[in-house]
Amino acid sequence: MAETNDTIAQLIHQLKAGVVMVKHKDNGKKYPRQFFLHEREGYITYDGSRKLNGKPRIYRVNDIDEIRTGFAAQTFDELVQRRKIKSNDHDRAFSIIYDNHRKGAHLIAPDMKTRDLWVSGLQHLVDQRSNKRQHHLIGEENWILEFFHAADTNKSQTLSKKECRDLLSNSLNIEMPDNIFENMFNKVQKTQYDVLNPVEFVTFFKMLTRRKDLYTIMQKFVKTGLQQTMENIYMDKHELLYFLRLTKNENMKHIDSLNQAQKVIDEFEMNNEFRKINSG
Repeated sequence: MAETNDTIAQLIHQLKAGVVMVKHKDNGKKYPRQFFLHEREGYITYDGSRKLNGKPRIYRVNDIDEIRTGFAAQTFDELVQRRKIKSNDHDRAFSIIYDNHRKGAHLIAPDMKTRDLWVSGLQHLVDQRSNKRQHHLIGEENWILEFFHAADTNKSQTLSKKECRDLLSNSLNIEMPDNIFENMFNKVQKTQYDVLNPVEFVTFFKMLTRRKDLYTIMQKFVKTGLQQTMENIYMDKHELLYFLRLTKNENMKHIDSLNQAQKVIDEFEMNNEFRKINSG
């Protein structure tokens, strides 16, 4: 395992050091650029653009769908047919396919060894990010199901509307109008009348966290709320404490300091990045 880790570390180090590769466009134009992996390993980019006020493109690891070696991408195939590139460049070529397979960066490395190094390094980063996302999703669902099973006092593997409402108000401090609750409950309830099974409750909870009315409320209390999307908006401890003091929620009235607000964030915020931002 140590040898594998050392090999990966060397790969990543070489990607960060960078190398000149030729970027090929579908119109036949080509541009030599110094490509490198950013220090924090979130994206690759390049130096060497001569455009006036031009900014180099960023290829985020999270956006990469696959890495194809040789001329497997359509752009390379067409360039070969139009004799814009030589067929013996095949072993030095690779394509980064991203943005849900809609876009691609088509590169030719100095040699096959460099090409293979970049393909291996990028594939490792893509797999690593994918595993982290999967782990986060599993962790999030397990966290949600802990509430479900705690509320399922008769062990029926279902929650009635009353049990669901009690869970929201007593454990999660969430109050919502009857019509919104009924609408959401009925939308996810598929198997049995007026109860939710574990899978349906997870869906219900995820719908709840993406409610537009909650998003609108958060926008009012978050300093940069109007610039944030529903997926990335969050309250820091100062904003959360102000919100709780203003709304005077009985279940949260014991929270009267920044330290206590931070503890709430640490306990209930499932997004690790948001927790780190708040604890900083």
